[in-house]
Amino acid sequence: AVVSTQSTGAHRKARIIDKEAVTELETRIKHERSTAGEKTLCFAGMFLMLCGRPDKAKDYFNKLLKVTNGKSLEGITMLGWSELLMKKSGYVDKAKRYVDAIDVCHKVLHH
Repeated sequence: AVVSTQSTGAHRKARIIDKEAVTELETRIKHERSTAGEKTLCFAGMFLMLCGRPDKAKDYFNKLLKVTNGKSLEGITMLGWSELLMKKSGYVDKAKRYVDAIDVCHKVLHH
């Protein structure tokens, strides 16, 4: 799904935009994302963070948390990191809440 996202961006930056190809890629991305498993969502989000797109990565981590009913320690952790990397006011406080949630999950899992 991430590779397709990159392909869509490349198509849009081209001088002549192949609208049919962009539409096809966007449809494929939606399908891939809706059927992606936990690891795929986590790795896609991490890839996007490494590419400097924490805003897009956040979408994948939120989807991961939705799929796992909020029980993915990796999802919570990476969502916190994506919030920190977005560097917008208010996001640091949000990131701190994720760190607190990680602490609570850790205590529940190990007791």
